[in-house]
Order: sequence, then structure tokens, then C-alpha cells
Amino acid sequence: MYGKAFAPEYQGALTTLSVNSSLTDVLAAGTEQLRAAEQAGKSAEAARSGLAVAEAHRRLGRVGEADRAW
Repeated sequence: MYGKAFAPEYQGALTTLSVNSSLTDVLAAGTEQLRAAEQAGKSAEAARSGLAVAEAHRRLGRVGEADRAW
């Protein structure tokens, strides 16, 4: 009856994540996708993944890591 909750902040390779994904899962997936995108030279995908990484760090209270991810 109900589908997966859409999370507009998780785009590109991270669309498999939902609003109910744990922040540690988002951080792990985002970091993995960020590295892959950087190695592949995909700047748009790196930006999307980097945003998810920064936001996960911020929500976990890791302000320094969030600033570095930006």
C-alpha cells in the first residue's frame, strides 16, 4: 500500500536510500559513492554524494567533518 519514502537530498547513486536510512548508512554509502565518482571523474555525482556526506556529518554533530566535506 505504501511505497518507500522519497528523500530528495539523496540523488544520483544514492537514490536507494530513504528518509528512514540511518545516518551512519548514509555516511558510508555517500563516502563510497564520493570516492568512486572522484576516481571516475564524475564531478556532478561527486557533488551530490559530497552533499549527502556533509549533511550526514552535520546531523551527527560532527561539524568539523561537515565543513571539510563541503
